[in-house]
Amino acid sequence: MITRFFIFLILLFSFPSISFCYISIGVDDWPPYVKMDSSGLIDRKVSCLLDKIGIVPIYKKYPWPRIYKMIKRGELDMSYPWAKTPQRSREVLFSYPILYDKEVFIYLSSNPIKWRVLSDLSNYRVGAQIGYSHVELLERNSVIPAVQVRTESQLMGMLFSKRIDVFPINLAVLEKLISSLSDEQASQLKISEFVLSENSMHLIFSNNNKGREIMNMINQIITSGVCGKIALTAPSKGFW
Repeated sequence: MITRFFIFLILLFSFPSISFCYISIGVDDWPPYVKMDSSGLIDRKVSCLLDKIGIVPIYKKYPWPRIYKMIKRGELDMSYPWAKTPQRSREVLFSYPILYDKEVFIYLSSNPIKWRVLSDLSNYRVGAQIGYSHVELLERNSVIPAVQVRTESQLMGMLFSKRIDVFPINLAVLEKLISSLSDEQASQLKISEFVLSENSMHLIFSNNNKGREIMNMINQIITSGVCGKIALTAPSKGFW
């Protein structure tokens, strides 16, 4: 604890004079990580990071695909959390990792999904979320999503109504979503034994001078560890 305090003091006095006081941050609701009252797991970490460098955030709520386009155009300064992909890495700036997570597939136990390689899923109706990194991953493996929607809740509804066969979802988000289901609904779900992806999640910034300045300061705080770490939260209801 003492060591982290002294590291923080060193970082505090090592920052150059900041050329701005406010930054615009684009987010959407993504429990348990991001909540509109800023109480999510990553919300609290980001609040700590910004507090340490003396920047006041101005939060703006938009759908995730729109946020990403605004970051690319420089209309927003920052957003979180985002998985790094080859295409995104060419378009925006990424912080050091702030979270490690996993994505798995979920389906109904009454409609088993059999696959050994990702391309096998081309035989099924796969749901996906607009603008999410799993879309790029699926398409690189010849799996074209049958439908793309905004939220996990929409995909879950389509799964129960049998409009899709399977969809990918973050483990911690799945746990939060399952808590809103009835016991009967939850008992119908099955998680694939194979993991779709194991991602590091990041803050992203506009690829300009301001974005680069914010990123460099935040990376120093992340490296220091003074804002702690976030561990992966896995489902606890035993659907494996």
